[in-house]
Amino acid sequence: MKKFLFIGLVLAVLFSGCIIPPDPKPFETPIEFDSIERESMSAIKEKTHYVINTQEDFEELYSKIHLFECAGENAECGSIALPEVNFDKQTVIAVFMGEQTYGHRLEIAKVTKVKQSDGMVYIKVYAKEIQKISDPNTGYPAVMLQPYEIISIEKTKASVKVVREFIKEYPDNLEDCAGLGEKYSGVYEDYPDECCAGLTKWPSGMDTRISVAGNCYETGKVAGSPVGTCIACGDGVCSKLEDVCNCPKDCVGGKNSDYKTLEEFCFSSEWAGMQPHCNEDTLIKDLCSICDYKIFPVTTTISELKKLNPSTGVFQLSGYVVNIYDCPPCPEGAICEPCDMPNIIISENKEMGDYVGLYELKVYNENSSEFELNHTYTFIVKIRAGKDPEEELDSVELIGYKEYVVDPDFPVELDGSKFLDQYCDAINPCPADYECASFPEVGLKCYPTTTTSNPCDFVKCSSGKECIVAESYPVQIFCS
Repeated sequence: MKKFLFIGLVLAVLFSGCIIPPDPKPFETPIEFDSIERESMSAIKEKTHYVINTQEDFEELYSKIHLFECAGENAECGSIALPEVNFDKQTVIAVFMGEQTYGHRLEIAKVTKVKQSDGMVYIKVYAKEIQKISDPNTGYPAVMLQPYEIISIEKTKASVKVVREFIKEYPDNLEDCAGLGEKYSGVYEDYPDECCAGLTKWPSGMDTRISVAGNCYETGKVAGSPVGTCIACGDGVCSKLEDVCNCPKDCVGGKNSDYKTLEEFCFSSEWAGMQPHCNEDTLIKDLCSICDYKIFPVTTTISELKKLNPSTGVFQLSGYVVNIYDCPPCPEGAICEPCDMPNIIISENKEMGDYVGLYELKVYNENSSEFELNHTYTFIVKIRAGKDPEEELDSVELIGYKEYVVDPDFPVELDGSKFLDQYCDAINPCPADYECASFPEVGLKCYPTTTTSNPCDFVKCSSGKECIVAESYPVQIFCS
């Protein structure tokens, strides 16, 4: 009896060992992710990561990342566009390497979903923290970096764990080479001749192309600096240095385009400066063809439009409303002479002289009462049908407008001591280091851009008013 009991106990132990498996390893599966931004400089200096599930939190984090770019005299806040993320379907993960010496970078290698034996699920992000070893004879410049990468994954509420792998990267040889974002040149000895392994040469000093709505165009501009920039074209990330012109394989969908839309380019001062050369330079024929004159008006001034004296066309210009006319009502039972259609007279000057001259233009519209005297507007107008090419241009027809409310007393102090004493407009540009603008009381002048790019720096408005740059080319300056 004891013998059978002993055998039974042994079988029970063996049998129970077969049906109770050991605690299994967590089940890990890779998931897809998109890299939103990978850069080397940030205002976040700590080694950390963020998980973002709302637009508000993303805007706050992105502003914090680019804090330094929005400070000081050379602030570029206006050019920093928040990447588009659909937070109904996506979660953003931002991984930061912390402040490091030059030569460090961070790359997210893969992302997985981990399911533990207890059913708990979390996201694991594998980040490579790479240090590129420099030539011991030259070293790296004394510049601190804060590498980071922002990615998006399918929407999740799971916790996120970041696994960091530190890697030392040794070049094939220790010859001098230019790293990511660094300059190279085959002419100047101050720069390396080549980019380091894995990077692409971009002749940035010679490249004057622009990107518009995801397409690249020649501008015909002349540039002659034999210094280029090394970029990581082909890594699947459209960095700030890249666009469709220098790296179309990474920058699909128009990312980082100089102009996001056709409208943005076709209403720009850059396009206004190129228009006169469209019939002269065959190199820019593709660029000249994208701005349909029927859709995108030529931006000019009142006086320049009257000098051109076109017979057809659509134009954008800005000016003061100096006279308003609506046909007076005819008394009941009276016989009244026909009167002119409702119109306003607009001017480049704050007041109209004794007659309509070079700087004034009559604009016919449906309801002149919409406008106010001494206010300034940007107008979209077209040449009236049937205009004789031999007749002087004295009136146009209104298509649309945008108002800028101007102080009627126009109390403004103007520092014009640095202006050039020469006429300028869209056809007659200013020399190098100067831009054309229409200033209060003095009209079109070339102002210096060596110390400032903002023409309002030369204008001091009265208390409670601010300087406004009206959308035209040349730009017009007002106090409002």
